[in-house]
Amino acid sequence: MLKLSRRIKKSDLESLFDSAVVSHPDMSGHMHYLRDLASECEKVVEFGIYKGTGSTIAFFASDCSEYTGYDRYPGVILSEVRSVMAEINLNTDRRLQFVQAQIDRHFRLPEECDLLFI
Repeated sequence: MLKLSRRIKKSDLESLFDSAVVSHPDMSGHMHYLRDLASECEKVVEFGIYKGTGSTIAFFASDCSEYTGYDRYPGVILSEVRSVMAEINLNTDRRLQFVQAQIDRHFRLPEECDLLFI
């Protein structure tokens, strides 16, 4: 999908974003709003990533400085999504990460965030 031998350009992210909008009809009406909303935030946290192809891509395509995605099974996140995250972390001053965690009533975020998406 993406050639990772070069820096990820905004157009590459937009292409991945457009693909996510088309492949997730239940989220398509919200993807642009989520991206724009996250762009107004420094720290974005998401609970439940699954494959990372929906709202996660909207947050990657935003201008937020930090993103943390929590999931019980982060191993199912698609390699394309992991690769894009690695390229963004390597080539920008943004910090994107996935964390394995059981989200229940006892879970506490290690720090505050500006946007929490559940």
